[in-house]
Amino acid sequence: MLFLSQCLFLVFLLLKVQQSLCGVVLSVKLLYFVKRGGSCCDLFCWSPCDLGFSFRILELNGQLIRSWSAGTYKNTNSVSFGYYLRVGSQDNPVVVTLQSWPGGFIFYADIWDWDEMTPSDNVAYFYERIYQKVNTGSQVRSFYSSSSEMRIAVEVNCSANYYGTNCQTLCIPHDEDIAGHYSCDPGTGAKVCMEGWTGVECNVSQDNCLDVICLNGGTCQDLHRGYNCSCVVGYTGDHCGEDVNECDSFAEELCVHGVCLNSPGSYVCQCTLGYSGKSCDFEIDECASNPCLNGATCHDIIGGYTCHCQPGFTGFSCGQDINECDLITSQDKDIDNNSLTNESSHEKCNYNGNCINTQGSYKCLCHEYWEGAHCELNVNECLSGPCHNNGSCVDIDAGFRCLCSEGFTGLLCDSDIDECQEGACFNNATCHNVIGGFQCECQDGWLGEQCQEDTDECETTFCHHNGTCVNVNGSFYCECQDGWSGLLCEQDVDECTSKIDFCQNGGTCMNKPGSYDCLCTVNWTSVYCEVDINECTAKMGLCQNGGTCINKPGSYDCLCTDNWTSDHCDVDVDECTTNMGLCQNGGTCINKPGSYDCLCTVNWTSDHCDVDVDECTTNMGLCQNGGTCMNKAGSYDCLCTVNWTSNHCEVDVDECTVKMGLCQNGGTCLNKPGSYDCLCTVNWTSDHCDVDVDECTAKMGLCQNGGTCMNKPGSYDCHCTNNWTSNHCEVDVDECAFNKQLCQHGGTCINIPGSYECVCQGYFGRNCEYEIDECASNPCYNGATCEDKIGGYTCHCLQGFTGLLCGQDINECDLFVSQESSGEIEIVNNVTCMPNESCSVFSDGSGEISRDKIDYSVTCSENGSCLEYFDLSGDSETNYKRSEVCNNNGKCFNQYGSYKCLCHEYWEGAHCELNVNECLSGPCHNNGSCVDIDAGFRCLCSEGFTGLLCDSDIDECQAGACFNNATCHNVIGGFQCECQDGWLGEQCQEDTDECETTFCHHNGTCVNVNGSFYCECQDGWSGLLCEQDVDECTSKIDFCQNGGTSANNLSMLSSHM
Repeated sequence: MLFLSQCLFLVFLLLKVQQSLCGVVLSVKLLYFVKRGGSCCDLFCWSPCDLGFSFRILELNGQLIRSWSAGTYKNTNSVSFGYYLRVGSQDNPVVVTLQSWPGGFIFYADIWDWDEMTPSDNVAYFYERIYQKVNTGSQVRSFYSSSSEMRIAVEVNCSANYYGTNCQTLCIPHDEDIAGHYSCDPGTGAKVCMEGWTGVECNVSQDNCLDVICLNGGTCQDLHRGYNCSCVVGYTGDHCGEDVNECDSFAEELCVHGVCLNSPGSYVCQCTLGYSGKSCDFEIDECASNPCLNGATCHDIIGGYTCHCQPGFTGFSCGQDINECDLITSQDKDIDNNSLTNESSHEKCNYNGNCINTQGSYKCLCHEYWEGAHCELNVNECLSGPCHNNGSCVDIDAGFRCLCSEGFTGLLCDSDIDECQEGACFNNATCHNVIGGFQCECQDGWLGEQCQEDTDECETTFCHHNGTCVNVNGSFYCECQDGWSGLLCEQDVDECTSKIDFCQNGGTCMNKPGSYDCLCTVNWTSVYCEVDINECTAKMGLCQNGGTCINKPGSYDCLCTDNWTSDHCDVDVDECTTNMGLCQNGGTCINKPGSYDCLCTVNWTSDHCDVDVDECTTNMGLCQNGGTCMNKAGSYDCLCTVNWTSNHCEVDVDECTVKMGLCQNGGTCLNKPGSYDCLCTVNWTSDHCDVDVDECTAKMGLCQNGGTCMNKPGSYDCHCTNNWTSNHCEVDVDECAFNKQLCQHGGTCINIPGSYECVCQGYFGRNCEYEIDECASNPCYNGATCEDKIGGYTCHCLQGFTGLLCGQDINECDLFVSQESSGEIEIVNNVTCMPNESCSVFSDGSGEISRDKIDYSVTCSENGSCLEYFDLSGDSETNYKRSEVCNNNGKCFNQYGSYKCLCHEYWEGAHCELNVNECLSGPCHNNGSCVDIDAGFRCLCSEGFTGLLCDSDIDECQAGACFNNATCHNVIGGFQCECQDGWLGEQCQEDTDECETTFCHHNGTCVNVNGSFYCECQDGWSGLLCEQDVDECTSKIDFCQNGGTSANNLSMLSSHM
């Protein structure tokens, strides 16, 4: 087998590429060498080690592949080659290419100590056979001699496009028609044909359509790597077996005005009413047949038509005539704003007007107070000035309303208001009613129009002896200084005569103007003799010899120390007689002032002779060479260290002879005073030659940035912290690029050496994981609720307060509100806000605020203002109109956090929004119905009556209540008609059919007409009832011809020849 370090190149002319015949890449990296036993390489350590190296790579049969030298390394016994990219003249690692791989090679290393003056000394020699499989990664190899260790890293890989255990199989993947269509098996290098190809070279195409059936007219197409069925329109799927449901995706486009129904390979449209065509896109014109009658206009609609009738006609096709007087119409007038509404239904003629039908139209006969085509216009009663005492007249439907001046009331403002009955004067004042007002006669101490203001007597009253004048409602009083009394504090108080014992502890009370003095006994002091004199502070040194003076009421005590006694601690206590046995172990007790002494024997000491004399402390150095002195009663012992012995530890212990094996691994034990040394072999170190040479301690700082150096035989590893990487932990880990989610909540990650920082917005914490609670500092005032937000907060104010921090009281009387008939109120106020914050309401500034204009997401304007919305009712309506807080001209009085409305007459409720129901008093006469309206009422009169209170009879005769020239007689609540002949009915509006009672003679025909009749007579008869014979012979007509003479007969004409 060829095993060459130099490879040839074979030119593949067919493929037109160059492919190296070198299938193997061998990499050998020098890692580490160490000589054990220190840096001495000569026999007598004349000079330090200067290490030289030479290396060879050999085939297993000994044939040389590569050799090189590594240079000289001075003054060291170890070399870490792993740090170097080049060693001597060669790169590190050394890379050689081989034709094939036999399974291994020989590594040779020669290491010597280079000396300038003497021949070089051999240090170590290695000749190692190394076996390793290809593509198994880098493997560390360690070699040992008696005094040295060598480490290298070996890696064997197949070159590109070479495979197999010995890298001799060449496979270059292709995807072209000439070279083939295949990839390479990663283990063996065998050719693996791509889908759709076969043959040795994978260049023969497979016909994938041979066993494929495309359904529903589909056509199979061979794609080499598969097949494809090309389907006809209406089908889909791998084999065209699935019907395309056109209605799922294109229903609206396919069937414009219809329902799409899927069918195999196609679809049909089921058109909705009024459309036709395949796609239902043609509208049917139902008006083409002119279906509308009586000149009506036809409008075509989807699926039908609509007829717009001419006035006077109705019905689907406008074929029916309209009797307007029989119709119900919603044509009423809103009593508040005179605008037409659709809220109630009435007759065609409003307010009980009579409707008279005409052909194609109608006519209204109106009652009193109303006029207009539909009796819809109210007669303005205010023109007559009905309101008294400067009251304002307001015209209303079927009447008027008087708004009275202050002090007057009544329907016509003709009644004076007695304000005294309503308590107009306060504080027991006498009230005098006057026309249009009142006068108050105040009690002493009060003033003002309603005696509501208190008179401040303190402005004119003087309290003696520094007394303080206090004004109260209707009066005053003096708060006197102690020692004075009376209305004006002018009287001295004799405190000594009162029952109260002002002077305590036997003190004598002595009166004086405005006060008193206490004459105390000798043991007491202060104003009331209530303070005990502290003798301990007043007179120092009462208690002698360190005694403590303790004050007590009226005297003192001395608390003496243990050595003194008596009242002032001036008598010495003889401890030797009062307490036997104070001095122990034969000691003698000797008393002295305030204490005692113990005279001890020679072996004892301390105050009570209870402590043994410690020779170890009184005589230093008894025990030598680090021995420990151990005291015992009357003597001592020396506890020697392991290296010394004898009574005083002055004799050295020879450890090398006493304990064998102290120096391990062939080390030589050398005794020395108090210890020993181990002379280790070259492979070991430490005190007992039991520690392998550790590079991590021999050379500090190998692992940077807090990395941990881990020793291993012949080398070391750096275990880096999480923030550093690379062999020596010198490369910073970019945490921001490694983990995009380190900084939460939109924080910006900034990498720094060995760590990272997060720049947060609205959050804090190392990773911006904690939201800043701006509400923690309680920024909102007046009990408002703080809502924390990202990067800020919002204050939700209690009712009655506003502002960004709810620190402003709302003056509700200055606000605009929205009020509906239900009395529910919402307040809208212009307030300030923070730019880009959310406002609660949106208005276009037109004065009208509609619910559909409210946008709770609108932001604050740039100038910092928006409309703030307060809901006082909790309800929502559709339309909102601006008005005052107190409706109907009520007066608003602001209160702290609220307000109060003072309503005018006819109104009540919290906001003067409720109308007083005047109908409760029954003001309408003659069974009239009362309808309560704003600030008044309206009477709906019974038929025949009119007037504001329905107290006037209607003269129907003046309005022409009787028809056809009948005589009208007015009566209370109605009228009576006296009809002319030929008419009857309540209003003489009905014609009398005289033909029912009248006989026309001689077969005449009776014909009834309005108010009369006539007879259509037979020929020869005339008269009202056809009772008169007609004399044809006297007429100018010559009935008898040719000279004949006529003779008249009853109902017959005769001719005489």
